[in-house]
Amino acid sequence: MSDSASAGGTGRRLVADTLHVASGRLAGMLVWLMYTPLVLDHLGPQRFALWALFYAVLGSMGAVDLGLVAGTVRHVAAARAAEKPHDAGAHVAMGLVGFMALGAVWFGAAAWLGETALDWLRVPETSRADAAFVLYAGAVVFALSGWANVIMGAAQGCGRFALANASALAIAFVQAVGIPLAIVAGGGLRWLLGVVALSWGAGFAFGALRLWPLEPGLRPAWPRDPRPVREAWAFGGPLQVTNALSALHTHLDKFLLARFAGLAVVAQFDLGMRIVVSVATFAQLPLAALLPVASRLHAAGDHAGLRALHKRATRWVAAGVVVLLAPIAGAADVLVAAWLGPGHDEAALALRCLAPAAACTLATGVASVTARATGRTGVEAAAAATLLAIHVALSVAFVPSHGLRGALGALLAANLLGGATLLVAVARSLGVSAREALVAPHAAPLAAGVAGAAAAWAVARAPGTSAGVLAWAALLGAGAAGALTSVGILLVLRHVRWSEACALVVAPVRRSRDGGV
Repeated sequence: MSDSASAGGTGRRLVADTLHVASGRLAGMLVWLMYTPLVLDHLGPQRFALWALFYAVLGSMGAVDLGLVAGTVRHVAAARAAEKPHDAGAHVAMGLVGFMALGAVWFGAAAWLGETALDWLRVPETSRADAAFVLYAGAVVFALSGWANVIMGAAQGCGRFALANASALAIAFVQAVGIPLAIVAGGGLRWLLGVVALSWGAGFAFGALRLWPLEPGLRPAWPRDPRPVREAWAFGGPLQVTNALSALHTHLDKFLLARFAGLAVVAQFDLGMRIVVSVATFAQLPLAALLPVASRLHAAGDHAGLRALHKRATRWVAAGVVVLLAPIAGAADVLVAAWLGPGHDEAALALRCLAPAAACTLATGVASVTARATGRTGVEAAAAATLLAIHVALSVAFVPSHGLRGALGALLAANLLGGATLLVAVARSLGVSAREALVAPHAAPLAAGVAGAAAAWAVARAPGTSAGVLAWAALLGAGAAGALTSVGILLVLRHVRWSEACALVVAPVRRSRDGGV
């Protein structure tokens, strides 16, 4: 088989696996976009800010997972390639036990430091009981979400992306049904947290009951020798550092804003971030399918194939990021008005600045996957440390005096500089020059992003679109204008080619439609 044919087959397989991941992610995104206005009205600004801080703490602790989820995907894929099913089951077992232990650590930390944390965040007395409940309930949610993610990671590692997607759909379904029931019942923040915990538990149970009969080798089995434990630590140790630093970077400004600007500002920041995270989900979809493939190429010693995969995936992910986020940045005001109604100018400001900040991070996604697939997680950890150092310095300098604007500027600058550090480091490990890593894959997307954001802004500025149906109509027009403009620039500059896009997408879509991959 020729190299081009092999690359084409790999690309089509990645697209097919991405399509399986997409529906579960899309369902979860739609649930939260649809219900966030209801949750905001039900909880009010103060308790909604606690809800936002709950996800900030959950995200931060979720990063302190010893690399268990990513490690499960990588090691299950490698174990299957080496025909060592017991090793695969050992990594599943370590993932489940590890999240149970980390949940216990969270609970103990909440009991020891909870009151101190609430004092530092200046949580008012009227919200203290709910805030304390959030800290303790978070330990349960964290453990259950970890179990569900381990099962989904194991399914992805053995190539069963449809099954992993079904687990994600089960999580979204429980939340879609449970959240409105909790609101109608007047259950408040505690009931909503119960729904979230139940959904993750359902995702784990559904995935395990379907996966283990199909793949008996993935049943939890404690390692017979210390080798899998050493492999997990060698991979997960530096990745743990990376994840912890990245989580602190992502949520740092929420805690600083709570301290220096108040919980109401945290709520506006979080509303903008929710939109960006939801839209950015689509740009991250190929990365889930990319890690098992890159891991197999590395395990087989196919360095040329890995390098080609890295370059091609980086180009396509950069294009997808621009098409998704440029319209969001340009139409931020009308998007927030259509979604939440008037009176959320700070949320729109946050959205406009967070979109390009997210684009900088998403542009490094393929580099992160490559580093993990090749076991160079130390490179990723070093880049994450650089990013966080820049972010902390800028946020501490500007958040106390400039509030939300200081936080947004610090985040954008840190993502830009830290992202460039990671791109260059991973490129050098593959024998790619810094210029080739920074300029070639990103010059055309940058031009397309600026043009797309400008087109979306121009359409969104039409008069009389401040709320209601007209706001939704203006949003659709602005989004279409921004996306089409971005795609047009990418095609004109030949960053992407129409024939290549058709070759990548048409065959996987047909196979998915016909019931198989």
